Amino acid sequence: INTIFEKADYYEKALKNRKVIKDLEGKILATLFYQPSTRTRMSFTSAMYRLGGQVIDMGGPKVARTDDYFDESMSDTIKYIEQYSDIMVMRHFQNYTVEKASKITHIPMINAGDGTNEHPTQALLDLYTMTKELNGLEDKVIGIGGDINCRVIRSIVIGLEKFDIKKIIFLLPNGEELNSDILNLLKNTDYSIVHNVERVLEQADILDIIPFELPDFNSAYSEKVDEKPSLENNLIVSKEKFNDKNRIPILSPGPREAELSSDTDD
Repeated sequence: INTIFEKADYYEKALKNRKVIKDLEGKILATLFYQPSTRTRMSFTSAMYRLGGQVIDMGGPKVARTDDYFDESMSDTIKYIEQYSDIMVMRHFQNYTVEKASKITHIPMINAGDGTNEHPTQALLDLYTMTKELNGLEDKVIGIGGDINCRVIRSIVIGLEKFDIKKIIFLLPNGEELNSDILNLLKNTDYSIVHNVERVLEQADILDIIPFELPDFNSAYSEKVDEKPSLENNLIVSKEKFNDKNRIPILSPGPREAELSSDTDD
C-alpha cells in the first residue's frame, strides 16, 4: 500500500507542475461497469488519459450486448474485450464477480466495486488522503460514519487493519451496531461506537463519512427512493458542530446527502 501511495504522490506532484506524462502511452484501458457510476468511472478515465493512455468504455450492460439482449456470457465478454485492451476495470453488482473475471482474462483486472463485498480503489484513495492529511496513520484515531453495510466502509476497515492506527470510532444511528462481518475484520484493532457526530469530532483525528442509507449494491439498477426519512441531527456534520478544539479534516467519497452539510465546504 505504501508503494502505491509513493507512486500516487509522485504523479500528483508531476501533474500539479503540469508535467506531460507518457508512462502509459500506447496502452488502452477498458472500463466495464455493470452498475451506474459517476466518480469512479470518470476518475479511472481521467487517470488513464493523464498518464498518456487511452480508454474504451463498454457503455453499460443495457447499451452493450452483455445483459439480457443477447444473453452473452461473462466469459465471452471478458475474452473479447481483452483483445482490445491492455488492462480492464470492472464494477459489478454480484459479490466476487470481478475476482472470477480476473481468472478468465490474461490482462490485469481492477476491482471498481463488486456487490456488497469491496470497493478497494475507493478505500485506497481515502487512506491515501488520510495519510497526507495526518502525515501518516500511526497511532491515529479514525472516525468512520455512514451505512455500515457499504462496500466502501468494509474496504476502508480492511485497509486500516494494515496500519498501526490507535482506534476506529464508528458513527452509527441510534440502536444500530456493527455487523458480524465488520466485527470479524476488527480482531486486531480497537474500536468504539458512538451515535453523535460531536463525539467523533472531539475524539478522532479525521472523519470519513458517507450517506447512512445507500441503495442495494447487489442490484444492477436500484430504483430511486422518492423520499428518504429525515436524518437525525446528531448524525449530520455541519458548521455549527465545530469549534476551535475539534476542527478535524472531513472526507466524503460521495455521493453526498444530508449527512454532510454544504456549509462545511472549504
